[in-house]
Amino acid sequence: MDNDEVLQAGCPKSFWSNSTRKLGTCYSDNEKSLMALGPNFALSPTVNDAFMDKIKVNLSQCAVRLRNEEQKEGAELAVIPTNRIYKSPFQIPFIRTPEIASHETEDKLSQLNSFVVKTMKNATTKSNLTRRQISGLKSLKRRDGLHVSVSDKCGEFVVPTKDTHKQITLDHLGATPIYKYIPPTRKYNNKIVTDPTDLQYSRQILRKTTQLETDANKIWKDICVNHDFDFKLWMNFNSLNCVLPCLYVNVKTHKFNVNYFTNKVNPSDLKVRPIISCCNPPKEHLAWIVTQIISQLLSHIPTHLNSFNQYLENLTHINTHNTNSKHFFSADVNALYTNLNIEGCITSVMDMLHEYRESIDMMNLSLAEVQLVLEFILSNSYFSYDNKLYKQEDGLFMGLRPSPPIAVIRLWTFVKNSVYTDTRFLHMTEYFKLYIGDGCGVVSSRAEAENFLKAIADQDPDNKLSWQLEFQEDADTWILFLNTEVRLTTDCNVKTRLYRKPQKRNITLHADSHHPASMKAKTIRASYMDADTISSGEDERNHSMEILDTLYRCNGYQLADISVENNKTPTEKPSDKPAILCLDYVSENVCKKIRNYIKKSKLNIRVIFLPGRKLRNIFCTFRPYDYKKCLNQKCDVCPRITTKGKNCLVKNIVYKVKCNICNDIYIGESSRTAHQRLGEHLRYAKYPNTKSKCEQALAVHYSGNHKDTTLDLSFDILTVQPNTSRRKIYEAMFIYQQKPQINLREELKNIERFLIVSA
Repeated sequence: MDNDEVLQAGCPKSFWSNSTRKLGTCYSDNEKSLMALGPNFALSPTVNDAFMDKIKVNLSQCAVRLRNEEQKEGAELAVIPTNRIYKSPFQIPFIRTPEIASHETEDKLSQLNSFVVKTMKNATTKSNLTRRQISGLKSLKRRDGLHVSVSDKCGEFVVPTKDTHKQITLDHLGATPIYKYIPPTRKYNNKIVTDPTDLQYSRQILRKTTQLETDANKIWKDICVNHDFDFKLWMNFNSLNCVLPCLYVNVKTHKFNVNYFTNKVNPSDLKVRPIISCCNPPKEHLAWIVTQIISQLLSHIPTHLNSFNQYLENLTHINTHNTNSKHFFSADVNALYTNLNIEGCITSVMDMLHEYRESIDMMNLSLAEVQLVLEFILSNSYFSYDNKLYKQEDGLFMGLRPSPPIAVIRLWTFVKNSVYTDTRFLHMTEYFKLYIGDGCGVVSSRAEAENFLKAIADQDPDNKLSWQLEFQEDADTWILFLNTEVRLTTDCNVKTRLYRKPQKRNITLHADSHHPASMKAKTIRASYMDADTISSGEDERNHSMEILDTLYRCNGYQLADISVENNKTPTEKPSDKPAILCLDYVSENVCKKIRNYIKKSKLNIRVIFLPGRKLRNIFCTFRPYDYKKCLNQKCDVCPRITTKGKNCLVKNIVYKVKCNICNDIYIGESSRTAHQRLGEHLRYAKYPNTKSKCEQALAVHYSGNHKDTTLDLSFDILTVQPNTSRRKIYEAMFIYQQKPQINLREELKNIERFLIVSA
């Protein structure tokens, strides 16, 4: 495949050819060859000490799960709440030490650990990149002036310079009236700071984050008190060490003509999709609760599209009388999320909750509490970009958990109050469906479709709602809806086939990507099965299959591979509630050996092999300009951290404290920030004789060995692990490996319960 073919199969030419030179940047052929593989291309791993540590931790995590399940089976059945609020996805900051399983189970786990570690160590891995691609990977890592992201919907890399990407984002913020910049103010008189410094910007963001965190915790505490929730549930939804949401944008390459990117591109012409990265924001826990509640309302919305295939089947029952007057149309709401009024959204949700309250699980919350939570999470739409504070003054965050169901409910309110009550449109509602902001239906004429959509849009009190209409002018016209093309023939037969945007590059799971063969097989099989289900006849099926054949050929698959993968093969059903063992994929031979061993051992374990590190994980970042900086100019922790690229604001850490006087070490873990936890260790060592601290490990060490000696400690961040169980296991593993002298014996006596003792 020559270079032009690689570009057509991969990255948009705009950022590789003329436009890159226009922006003052050019790229080598090696870099182009690498990026053409696509964002989801996984690299083969290197079997080194870090890789083996990860394997051991995964095995230990599976063992902890198996021990806990065995303990539950042996214990008397307790009254366990079945409410969904007890099944949240959030990590609690602490877990209890697992009990040792039966001798038989522990022996099998020990043997499994030895077998897997030995098998992985002896495995040989080969790079799945060519020499050119390896050279491109190394050179791109060295280029600090680029911003690598993934385009919106088309799935290719977009690689402008950082300055260009920042200007695109700032232009969008300036051109969108709902985004308001919040200037820093002085704490004592609230006057706006003239010419603020980076430190003042950062402190402003920190104050707003702390305020939102405090408000969220107060709301949740009041709810817990009102309903007598237990301590564990209160802790699970309590917000700690949160981060303010951050804005990033994805370039909409699909909005341009196929040949648009062959010429020079003016960055101001690019259209972008704004997304608020809501990763551990102060509102996340409360947002999850209301999402669980209001998502249940979608089943009561007749226009909500649950299954497009079911909708296509229903279309076949269209009344065949007056056949020449049936036309299919699709419509897309322009900027649905940001054009919806918050007060109206809350009113629509509360009205539906009141109507269907008896048929949904309210998770023990009252209607008033749900409304209070909705008002809090939707009204405090603060976010940061480039270390500056902004607020979205109206509309829904794209990235906030409850935004999609809220948008569906609000749009349903408009539909219900218009076309469902107007006799002119009542006959059209049977085939009108919505998938969030994308709608489709069957009408007699373009004017009828326009009047139908206008009636819905007129329900918006702010007059912001508008539609983009695609109408079937004649029987030979195909209309796009989601990933399907639809047309109605003159005799009202429904014709459907698969659709891929012309702007969409031929990028999918590459044949050379380091994914398990079964994952590739399932991906290919599922796509062909979907295409077969979508296609209405032989001609349509051939068209759909040709699209997929071309797609997979461009990604390195042979026709023989495609035809084999297209056949459905039975899969084994896992046993009841197996313990999940996640291992990094190395080779098919290793997978087969480990699966066979687990099957013979009769352990209730299901093994899942995960692909290697993807290119998007290497190059893409959602917070390129919002790195958290320590605001304390007299910080006593940051100068002592020896780990490159880390400061005292990092959290969920496993750390090592080294006494530089005697070189003894202490190993621990914490879900809090390094400033909080490591600052405690400094105080323990500095004031070892304080009554409340004298029993701490560092206090015991300094009072016994370095009395009246100047404090000299250094900190090393060994790993960052958001998962509480994995963090405890990493701590146990590092203690087992490095044998720290300062840790107290009481801390070490149960440490092996988080590990597997080798046979």
